[in-house]
Amino acid sequence: MTRESAHVAALRATLGKSLAQHRERSGLKQAELAECLYYDRTSISKIETGQQPAPDSFWCEADRLLGAGGELIAEFDALAAAKASDSQAHTQAAVRHSETPADMLADALTAAMLPVARASNKIPSTSADSDQVDAVIELEALSRALSEHSRRVLMGEPADWAEITERLSAAATTCRSRVVVEPYAAANRIHN
Repeated sequence: MTRESAHVAALRATLGKSLAQHRERSGLKQAELAECLYYDRTSISKIETGQQPAPDSFWCEADRLLGAGGELIAEFDALAAAKASDSQAHTQAAVRHSETPADMLADALTAAMLPVARASNKIPSTSADSDQVDAVIELEALSRALSEHSRRVLMGEPADWAEITERLSAAATTCRSRVVVEPYAAANRIHN
């Protein structure tokens, strides 16, 4: 993988500052937030300064815990989209610099599938409701689209990166909005 672009680094720093602002508004110290999110205080500090990335699940739980009203999730989604865009640019540049198609495809698919994988791991394996079943069906359709996209890339045919990135983003949003995440016991202590 390549190093983060200045744009992505700036978005990560902005997201970290938003986390710090919401934490301070909630009256929490870094150590208290860390305990609720099952991180250590040093990680929270690094995330707030943009020095350390955090997964989608971290931002979803932090947003809920701090009452950010979706702001942290939206900023994380913007960061993920910028990273995917950078990955696409890197992939196109790699073609020009003789990187193998398999390497390019692996990098692009990894960057694109992480948000979907993070969201899909919240779907419980028992008693799925109709929204969860619909989300799985949508993910299966997306998987088929990714397979076709991969085939096109490997065969050197034109591929619509914008469409596949948009579909991945929509799938991640669908999974996140249709799946109920059980609250952590530590997070409940803050609200009680």
